[in-house]
Amino acid sequence: MARSGKSRAQRRREKRQTDEPSGRRWLRWGLALVVVGVIALAAADALGAFKSTSYTAVPHGSHDHYVPDRCGEDAARTGEFPMQPPDEGERITCEGNVIEE
Repeated sequence: MARSGKSRAQRRREKRQTDEPSGRRWLRWGLALVVVGVIALAAADALGAFKSTSYTAVPHGSHDHYVPDRCGEDAARTGEFPMQPPDEGERITCEGNVIEE
């Protein structure tokens, strides 16, 4: 029996590498893409990409105050904002008032 200079383990490894790439490689890449997609969706949700309102409910004791998202340092104190969400066609100002849009 002529030896090719490769061990039995090397020959098995080479044979396995030529047989498996199409199946397991696609499975691994597909699984990796699914995991990356789930992480991307979770990050987008955490950053508010799917948010449908322009205000946030802020817990304040036994009730919530509804505070607009886009107010900076000039916003009123939390206790000065309304305790119920604005109706359709209304919005909350940075001073805590509910006005018509």
